[in-house]
Amino acid sequence: MANFVNAVIPSPDANGKYDYTEFKIRFLTLYQVLGSLQILRLDERYSLTPRSTRVLQEILDTSAAQTIMDRSAKPFRNTLMHYNLDSRIDLSKVDLNDPVFGLAPVYFPSCKDLANLNELVEQVLASTTEAMDEWARPGGST
Repeated sequence: MANFVNAVIPSPDANGKYDYTEFKIRFLTLYQVLGSLQILRLDERYSLTPRSTRVLQEILDTSAAQTIMDRSAKPFRNTLMHYNLDSRIDLSKVDLNDPVFGLAPVYFPSCKDLANLNELVEQVLASTTEAMDEWARPGGST
């Protein structure tokens, strides 16, 4: 999933504009992949090798990945997934002209706008796919 969106779904598009659907697919895919990796790491039923533990640490313990997965940002994920605003959102901050309704800085204070949030998503997606590709190679260095 991560490799597909990283390679096939553009964000921004060729004209430098952000498309809601493309960003949504990229963000939700990344969120799901990181969430699944967190579950794998925390589930004691699975005995992970030291190599697997290192890869999961490399992916999940970065500040960028933690920003994406922060509990305070989950309502942003829910908005993208379920198409409704969190009831705690100040409606004056909603911008219907913005592809993600001006919510990027509301849920991700380190991001001033969608472009900043997209940079964060791009960074985490690239590092996650790189680490997972290396992890998938037999005898890889990770």
